[in-house]
Amino acid sequence: MPTTDRKLLEHMTVLELTESQAGATCTQTLAWMGANVIKIEPVNTGEPGRQQGQAAGVSGDSVFFFLHNTSKKSISLNMQHAEGQELFAQLVAKADVVVNNLAPGNFERLGWSYEHLKEVNPSVIYATISGFGTEGPYSEYPATEIVAEALGGGFGTTGFPDNPPTVPWNNAGESGAGLHATMAILAAFADRMDTGRSHHVDVSLQDSVMHLIRTRLWPTYHTGRAYPRNGNRLATVPGGTYPCKPGGPNDYVFVFVHYNIPAMWDGCLRAMGREDLIGDERYRETRDRLEHREEVEKMFTDWTMSKNKYEVFEALGREGVPCGAVLDTADLTENEHFNMHDMMVELEHPAYGPMKVLGCPIKVSDGPITFEPAPQLGADNAAVYGDMLGLDAEQLQALRQNGVI
Repeated sequence: MPTTDRKLLEHMTVLELTESQAGATCTQTLAWMGANVIKIEPVNTGEPGRQQGQAAGVSGDSVFFFLHNTSKKSISLNMQHAEGQELFAQLVAKADVVVNNLAPGNFERLGWSYEHLKEVNPSVIYATISGFGTEGPYSEYPATEIVAEALGGGFGTTGFPDNPPTVPWNNAGESGAGLHATMAILAAFADRMDTGRSHHVDVSLQDSVMHLIRTRLWPTYHTGRAYPRNGNRLATVPGGTYPCKPGGPNDYVFVFVHYNIPAMWDGCLRAMGREDLIGDERYRETRDRLEHREEVEKMFTDWTMSKNKYEVFEALGREGVPCGAVLDTADLTENEHFNMHDMMVELEHPAYGPMKVLGCPIKVSDGPITFEPAPQLGADNAAVYGDMLGLDAEQLQALRQNGVI
C-alpha cells in the first residue's frame, strides 16, 4: 500500500466521553490523523454540545458540535444500565485510548476508574481532561473555559493598563488543553508500542493556560512584579495596532518592528515611499524613534489610513516587516491563503447544507489528514457494535428496545 494512502493513526481506537470542547478537540485531532474515534453518548440526547448554540428554528445538531466533531463515529450507550456497562467494558477491552472529559467525578460515579479500566485492558491509555486536574485542592471544583483563563493567568496578562483584566477569548483553556492531551496521548501510545505499559494522562485547562502564557513570566523573575497589561502598545515604534481604511471595526493591522533590527524600520520607510528618511539619525534606532514617538506614530498612521489592511499587510510583508491584517471570523472563511492551506474545508451539514469548517493545523508529508462530517447521534451503532463486538441485528434491536443503546 502506498504510504500516502496509509493513515498515520489508523491502528489507534479511541473511546471518547466528553461534555466540553477540550476532549472533543483532543479526539478530533487524533481522528484527523486517522484514529478510529468513537464518541460514546447518552441515549436520545447525545452529548450537551449537540445543543450548544443551536440556531432557532433549525433542526439537527448545532454548528458548535459540527465544528468540534468532524471525522468521528458516534454510538449511543446507556452507561447507567447493567447491559450498557457490559458493552462499555467490551469496548474498553478492544480500545487503545479512553478520553474522559466529563465533569469531575462523573466517570467514577458510573463505576469506572483508571484501576478498573486497567483490569479490563492492562495496556489502556486513559486520558482525563478537567478544569484543575485530578489532584490538588481545586480538583473537585467546577470550571469553564473562562474560569481556567482567569486562574491560569490569561486574564491578568490581557487588556489595557487602566481597565479591568480582559477575557482573552482565544480558547487557550479548552482547545489548548485538548491539544496538550493529544500530544501526551501520542507519547504514551509510542511508549506502549515498545513496552506494552498502560498510562494515565492527566491534563487540566488551568495548566494549559499557564503553559501558553509562560513567556509573560520573565519580568516576574527579573523584578518580582507581575507582567503589566499593556494593551496593544509595544515598547517599540512602529509597534501595535494601526487603523486602515475604510475604518470598519476590524480595519486594522498589527505591526512589530523589532527593537534590535534597524533594517525593519528601513523596510517601513520603503513601504511608505519615504526612502528619503533611511539613515536619518532622528529615527535610526528604536531609542531614537521612541524619543520622537508622537511624530513617528503620526507619520506611520497617516500612511496606514490611506490603504486597506491587506494593502498595508502585503506592502510591509514584502519588505520583511512583521505585520498582520486583523482578520475577523468572516474574513477567515474567505481568505485565499487559508483555503490553499486546507485550513478551510467544505463539508455537508445535515441542516445547513454545504459549509466551510476549520481544517487541521497539522500538515504531514506522508499520511492523509482526513475530513468527514460530524456524526449524527448513534449513526455508527450498527457498525461499531457489529464489527467490534460481533452483535447481530436481532441483538441490536433488543438493546434498543431495552433502552441500552
